[in-house]
Amino acid sequence: MPELDDVDASLTDRLAERVVLKALAATDDKDLAQRRRILGAVMRWLAAPLFGWPGMVRRNLALVRPDLPRRVRWRLARAAGTNAGLSLAELFSPDAFRKALLHTPVAGPGVEALKDARLDGRGVALITAEIGNPDALVLALAGRGLAAAALAADAPRGALACRIETARRTLGGLRFPDTEAGRAALEAHLGAGGLAVLQGDRLTDTGAPVLLFGARVRTPVFAASAALRQHAELIPAFALRRRDGRFGVWLAAPVVHGRPGEMMQAYQGAVEEAASEFMEQFFWAEARWRPERYRPLAAPGARV
Repeated sequence: MPELDDVDASLTDRLAERVVLKALAATDDKDLAQRRRILGAVMRWLAAPLFGWPGMVRRNLALVRPDLPRRVRWRLARAAGTNAGLSLAELFSPDAFRKALLHTPVAGPGVEALKDARLDGRGVALITAEIGNPDALVLALAGRGLAAAALAADAPRGALACRIETARRTLGGLRFPDTEAGRAALEAHLGAGGLAVLQGDRLTDTGAPVLLFGARVRTPVFAASAALRQHAELIPAFALRRRDGRFGVWLAAPVVHGRPGEMMQAYQGAVEEAASEFMEQFFWAEARWRPERYRPLAAPGARV
């Protein structure tokens, strides 16, 4: 589930979590296809509105993509819940999902850089975002014999977050706590030539200020800083849904080493490219955007 904010959960958030937990329990005996359909619908029509996602999506799009027709913004507002529901169904059906991801194609200009780094014994940090299904990236790599380390929430809040973290531990690969000690251990893993999948769009009040679709956000710089210190490749990577229902993994061009903030801006550029092509799979309810950080892209009083 995407991170939304760093404030205490509201009553509607807690109600939404109960809806999701009950839906997970009710679909535990369903196959992956059935679970996708049910959880996609539950998230789209029940949980996502309770979380407030549709309104957040429409407001964000009116500000960062005012060129989009209003009907498109409303369609994308509904899609946020659907994609989250599909991802939940996949995460909680690990055996079936692992089988479905066999022979997932991996393409893009970052493929050769990944191969070269592995041959040279250098570490690789694949940096992803809330688009498609980030968990599919980990499983698709595991299917190719590439176990990737990751950072895990040190103390997930709420029953749903705990369930999600427990499920992610079954995907394979090392999971280090997102603490100073855990980040140091993951960096040592990169220094030893290891592979890691990191989330580059975590909600944070610190980090480097960058632009995402013209709006200022703050983004963690750990991935860039660790890659610099360990002489590792930093490659934007996304697991995206194809029209045939299967996944494809896209490895963008490696980020050129430089200042951490500049490297994270290059990463944001790769995110923008992927989000522009696969709009319904990007989490447009991005909580890092704040009104005071926007450039004046939308006309005053723009309809959302």
